[in-house]
Amino acid sequence: MKWGLPSAERNRLILGEDRRTWRAPEIPLGEAADPWSAYPNYLSDGPQRTGTVPRNAFNPVRSYHPDEYVILKSLSGMHPSELKLFHGFFGWPALQIYVVGAALKAASWVGLAHLVLNMDYYFANPEEMARLYWVGRTVTLIFALACLVVVWMAASRLFGPAGGLAAALLLAVTPVFVINAHYMTGDIPMLFWVSVVLFLSTYILRGSGMRAYLAAGVALGLAAATRYQGALAAFLIVAAHIARPREDPATEQRRGVVQRRALSVVLSRHLWIATLVSIGIFLLANPYVVVHPAKFVQELAGELRGSHADISRLAGTLLITETGLGMLLAFASLGALWLLIVRPVREGFFVLAGFGIPAVLLLAGSPAMARYLMPALLLPIFLMAYAFALVHTRGMDLRRPGLRWLQPLCWRSCCL
Repeated sequence: MKWGLPSAERNRLILGEDRRTWRAPEIPLGEAADPWSAYPNYLSDGPQRTGTVPRNAFNPVRSYHPDEYVILKSLSGMHPSELKLFHGFFGWPALQIYVVGAALKAASWVGLAHLVLNMDYYFANPEEMARLYWVGRTVTLIFALACLVVVWMAASRLFGPAGGLAAALLLAVTPVFVINAHYMTGDIPMLFWVSVVLFLSTYILRGSGMRAYLAAGVALGLAAATRYQGALAAFLIVAAHIARPREDPATEQRRGVVQRRALSVVLSRHLWIATLVSIGIFLLANPYVVVHPAKFVQELAGELRGSHADISRLAGTLLITETGLGMLLAFASLGALWLLIVRPVREGFFVLAGFGIPAVLLLAGSPAMARYLMPALLLPIFLMAYAFALVHTRGMDLRRPGLRWLQPLCWRSCCL
C-alpha cells in the first residue's frame, strides 16, 4: 500500500536537503485553471501538450504508478460548490474518480487527509500527499475484497460450494488481481462490477424475470462507467439469456434451438430494457459525455489506439499470460477447458461464452498491459472452479478419498 508514494526521502533526492526549495513549479494562471488542456495524458496521436512546465516537475507529488495521479489531477479541477464536476478528459470514465473524491472528502472530515488548494503545501509536506494516495488505494482494496465475496457467491450458484471456494481462493492469488488491488485506479473496481453482472446473470440463467435483467443492467452501466472495457460484461447477460431454460426439449428441437434463441436476443423486451438501463446509468455517472460528444468520441478513440502493444499478438498474449496469470494457472485452465468440452454443462458454457468473447476481442487489440484484460480475468478462474467442483463431486460419488483430497492439495499448490 505504501509502495512508490511521495516522501521526504524522495524529495531530498529530487529537490535537495533545503526544505525551502520544496516548492511547486510556477504555472501560468490559465494553465492551472484548466490542467487537462495544458498537461494532457501523453498519447502519440492525442492532443499536443501545451504546458510550459515539464511533466517531471511534478514527480515529487506523483506515485511510481503512471496512472494514479490522473485521479487526483482530475479532482483538482473540480469545484462541486459551483457544480463544476467535469473530470477533465474522456480517456477514463468519471465514476471511480467521483468515488475516490467522496472518499477523500470523508477522510478529511475525520482527519485522515488534508485537502488544500495550494500545491506548495504538498511539495513541502509529501507525507500529506501520500495520505491522499493511501486513501484512494484503500478504496481499491475494499473493492477487491468485495469482488472476492461476489465471485464466491457467483461460483457457488453455478458450481456449488466447492466451486465457489475454489474461485475465490484462485482469484485471491492471481498476480494481476493482487498487484492491481493496491493501486488507486479503476481496474479492480471495474472487475467488481463485472462480477456483480456475472452474479446477477446467474439469476437470468436460472429463469428469473425482469427484475434480474434490470439489476444486471444497472451493474453493467456501473462497470462501463468505471472503465469503458466493463461494457464487455454485456456478453454475460446475453449468454445467460440465450442459455436459460424456456420450453420443453421436444418443442425447442422442432423449432430449432440456435435459430429460436438467437432471434430472441434481437426481439427480447427484457434485453432491450436492460440495455437502456445500462446506458442510462452510464450517462448518469458520465453526464459530460452528453455535453461534449465530439470530444468524447475523439479522446476515447485516441485512448483505445494508444493502449496496444507494438509486438505480435502471439508474443503479447504469452507475455500477458505469464505475468498476469502465471503459467501454472494458465495451463491448468486449459485443462479445465478440455474437461468442460468432454463433460459439458450449461453453466460452464455460459461462463465460456460470457467471458470468452470479451477475451478474444481484447486480445485482438494487442493490449499493452495485463490489466487491460481485466474484464476477462474471471474466465480462467471460473473454468478452474468448474474443474474443482467436478473433481470434488466425482470423488464424493465414487467414495474415493484421493479425489476428495486433490482439491485442497491444488489450492495449497496455487497459494504457494
